[in-house]
Amino acid sequence: FFTESFAGNIKSCKIDGSDIQLLVTGTGLIQGLGVDPGRQFIFWTDQDSGDIYRAYTDGSGQTTIRETTTSLYDLELDVKHMKIYFSDRTNDEIQVMDYDGSNLQLLVSSNGVMGSMSTDFDDEYIYWIERENGYIKRSKLDGSEVTTIINNQGSNMGGQDVTQNYFISGDHISETNQELRIFPN
Repeated sequence: FFTESFAGNIKSCKIDGSDIQLLVTGTGLIQGLGVDPGRQFIFWTDQDSGDIYRAYTDGSGQTTIRETTTSLYDLELDVKHMKIYFSDRTNDEIQVMDYDGSNLQLLVSSNGVMGSMSTDFDDEYIYWIERENGYIKRSKLDGSEVTTIINNQGSNMGGQDVTQNYFISGDHISETNQELRIFPN
């Protein structure tokens, strides 16, 4: 599954890139995308409208599960517990809710523009970028124990992920120059 963010499209294809299928179209600026293959759901955020949507993996059954007036960015799925973690760039918050939009909880508030998120469900942490501060932070999945992991002030980090005890972070240096950094966890 992949997005054409500015066109508001979600597509699927085989692992070799063949058989591209248009599943969802025209929903606005898609930023976050998550797939629960077991339940055959896709979820996405629309940064323009501030809404979170769900559809089946064939594109049918599209429904709005959360309406806001804020700018939502990234989302992560906890498929085991059927939870959606998402970042709100307007209010600089991370929130979590059930797949149907119920049980909304505020987890984390910050004072820097929330960027990408990643999750480590084995160790029960969520990680995020605060772009204006140059931080990568983490907390427990319940929002407790907020810790600054990387303080890289002056950078403009655009993305990060955590895998096998390493952070991978992409810094946007200029329009033609980007840098990939790997930090031990």
